Amino acid sequence: LNLSLRQVFEEFLSFRIETVENRAKHDLANASRRHHIVDGYLRVFADKEDQKKTSVNEAISLIKNSADSAGAEEALMARFGLSPEQAKSILGLPLRRLTGMEVSKVKKERDELAAKMSKLSDLLASREMVLGVIKEEALEVAKTHGDDRRSAILDEEVSSDMQLEDLVPNDPCIIVVSERGYVKRMKQQAFQVQGRATKGKLAGKLRQDDLIAHVFHAHLHDKLLCFSSNGRVYTLAAHEVPEGSRSSMGMALPRILKRWDDSAVTNVFAVSKEEFENKSNYLVTLSRNGYIKRTELSMYQNVRVNGLVALTLQEGDSLGWVRMSTDNNESCIVASKSGQMMRFPLDTLRPSGRGSRGVHSMKLADGDVIAGMDIIPREAKKSTLLVVTSLGYAKRVPLTSYKDQKRNGQGVKGIKLRPQDDVTTVRVVDEETCQQGDVLVATLSGNINRIPLHKVPSYARTAQGAKLVSLDDNGTDRVQSIAIVTDSEEE
Repeated sequence: LNLSLRQVFEEFLSFRIETVENRAKHDLANASRRHHIVDGYLRVFADKEDQKKTSVNEAISLIKNSADSAGAEEALMARFGLSPEQAKSILGLPLRRLTGMEVSKVKKERDELAAKMSKLSDLLASREMVLGVIKEEALEVAKTHGDDRRSAILDEEVSSDMQLEDLVPNDPCIIVVSERGYVKRMKQQAFQVQGRATKGKLAGKLRQDDLIAHVFHAHLHDKLLCFSSNGRVYTLAAHEVPEGSRSSMGMALPRILKRWDDSAVTNVFAVSKEEFENKSNYLVTLSRNGYIKRTELSMYQNVRVNGLVALTLQEGDSLGWVRMSTDNNESCIVASKSGQMMRFPLDTLRPSGRGSRGVHSMKLADGDVIAGMDIIPREAKKSTLLVVTSLGYAKRVPLTSYKDQKRNGQGVKGIKLRPQDDVTTVRVVDEETCQQGDVLVATLSGNINRIPLHKVPSYARTAQGAKLVSLDDNGTDRVQSIAIVTDSEEE
């Protein structure tokens, strides 16, 4: 249905006219019924010759001498000329009301009802009066709820070549992506701080065969680089992601990115305009079989509608992680599912193009795969490595416990795992973030816990860790992913 602005106003005016007239008819019917009842009171309680005298005693005598309520009703109707409604109303009055009835008050109410009925009748008979009521009520609403204009009217000399980002505030948000590619945007205040070992809040109503894959912080003007499992990258603005509630499923990425292929969503990465323009920024990509490379971030700024090749993959391999590097002197730490940790300088990774495969990051034992990767800043002496396992255990380990090694080594033992447990992810956390930030922990069942980082205990490199979240009792629930947020990002 397409309506012009004038047609919209005409439809709204017709709706308001109908509303005012229906309300007036309803009020007139109520006033008429009440006026009829009050008129019956005056017939009984007001003497026609002497208005100060009443017939209360006569009415009470008639009621007392009647065999039942029906007889009393007929006696009152015959004696005072009442209608059945008037007689029933008088019989319904308690004795204290009968004896204490003030005729002057009843007459005053009757006169007020008569005036109201006359006013409502005039209103229904006059379209001009109806429009006057609509105008009066509209002005009252504007006075009560109106505020100053929030948008600016541009002069003719001002260029109107504006993008959608110019009309969208650059507010912080949380992006949630599921394994089947459903994505939604939420306000960061949707998750309140909780304690350790709690079950958290539901992050989304997922399908039975779907899981929470990524939860991360972004701003509405950021670009989301969406990496698929086959190594292609697509892009969209954060504000283009539909906003949803905690219980909503979100929208499928192929409905937003029309050229998305059939592969799974393996990584979604938020990048600001300033980060794209910084020539010292790189993207470090790591495949699940351990191939790593470093590529200039600017190569991903202009992505075609049908996507770009982000890296070349061997058969059976898939893209797993993407991180941004801002300094050649930074280090990279890689973790495997079995708990092995490998740290090596990023300057050993020569920058390569988008279509390259990369080089080996660490040697993996048979059956072992990469669990996570993060970048260690140059000044990170007081930073810690957050290690989270699939059974909900976590710890923070001082980064000084991990020494730089030559790339493609076996690494060192990073955590003592319980039976059936493995490493879900690792994340580097600086001292300030640890004191002011929180960790969002997403589970396979769709729950998200928000826990202050300083409540995650600091243990030695080979220690087990403490219970961070409680999982569902079905035996299949596991920690799926985490996100780090800070107080300053919420302001």
